[in-house]
Amino acid sequence: MLYRLGRPESALMEVEEALRSDPESASGHGLRAFALLALGRVPAAREAAQSCVSQDPDWAWTHYVLGRVRRMTGLPSSAREPLDEAVRLAPEDADYRLERAWLHFEQRRFAAAIADAEDGLRLDPLLGRCAAVRGIALQFQGRMEEAETAYREALAISPDLAIAHAGLGYAALRRRKGAEAAESFRSALRLDPSYNWAQSGLPEALRLTFPGYARLDRWISGLRSLNRKWRRGIGYLLTFLVIAGFVGSFRLALAMGYGSVSGAGLLALLLIFPLACWFWALLLWVARPLCELGMRFHPVGRWLVDPVRFRTSAVLAGCGFLGFLLILLGAVGAWPRGWLLGFHVLLALPTLGFLLRNGLARWDARMGTVFLGCAVMGLVAALTPGEIGLVAMGVAYLAGFVLLLHSFYASFTET
Repeated sequence: MLYRLGRPESALMEVEEALRSDPESASGHGLRAFALLALGRVPAAREAAQSCVSQDPDWAWTHYVLGRVRRMTGLPSSAREPLDEAVRLAPEDADYRLERAWLHFEQRRFAAAIADAEDGLRLDPLLGRCAAVRGIALQFQGRMEEAETAYREALAISPDLAIAHAGLGYAALRRRKGAEAAESFRSALRLDPSYNWAQSGLPEALRLTFPGYARLDRWISGLRSLNRKWRRGIGYLLTFLVIAGFVGSFRLALAMGYGSVSGAGLLALLLIFPLACWFWALLLWVARPLCELGMRFHPVGRWLVDPVRFRTSAVLAGCGFLGFLLILLGAVGAWPRGWLLGFHVLLALPTLGFLLRNGLARWDARMGTVFLGCAVMGLVAALTPGEIGLVAMGVAYLAGFVLLLHSFYASFTET
């Protein structure tokens, strides 16, 4: 009783007192194993579970104790035999089927997990945990509609199953229903505040509530569904088209002359290729991290943001604000050359987002050095008048465009 009430220390003291009076009690050794397991005393728990079986090898429950303790302490391969024996000795006990279903699931034998869970439900239709295990196994098989139905069946039987609420949250995530997913994850966390599976899903659910994020996530999921070879091929092709379009328009504009209408139109067309490239890379490497910054102001999301990702989003937001501020200063005449530096900062944003995708401590040193050199050249171009400034501006924009192309290509291969 004390163990079920969440008081394993008191339960351990009580059962050890009972074992002093009856050291051959199989149930006593089994309860002691569970109490030790709850306290994290792994070697002692395994020893107690083995003693439990030794005292009564013909009792199915003792084999269940041994199998569960081994599964819960990282010995799944040696848990199979005692759980099979428990099911053999007591084929009508649904709890033993449930424990073996969990073992099958953890070893990625999803079909076997579903079969045991269904047998458990047949034996005990009110055992909601069997329906929940069936749901999660179906989910990992990719059978999301059946999994969602199983989770709802589990909650109809036992409304306090955190795993079923979390499973519905992931089903809603798959449909990109952010608000619905967030509510399911919150329900799971209300039942079990330390439930990692729900904690992992809630941030993504909250991100999906941001306008446009669901559509962007759908595009990224489509890319991830392709194998790496296809993604690299698409990246190469689109990067080549951007370069070819830019160079081709530039050469045609030179041939027709800047003063002609056709030449001016082609010069304007030049901007379309880098702008499209910049906008896509911006969506992938900047817009998504900025959602982390938005979550910082959410009453729940603020506690779920990874500090590294928050710092990245803050840096990107600060650079974006700086770029627009410099352009504004140039536009109003407060600093006429400010717009040069402002455009350069905005051009560099996707590259900066790509470099910071794993945090400042893990950015690519070689590409980061080129990026910093490009930033210095942009600053020189803005501060130095005359021919030197023009040369620096040309170098900065050319290097910035090359880095942008790299970030554009990486958006297909490394998202």
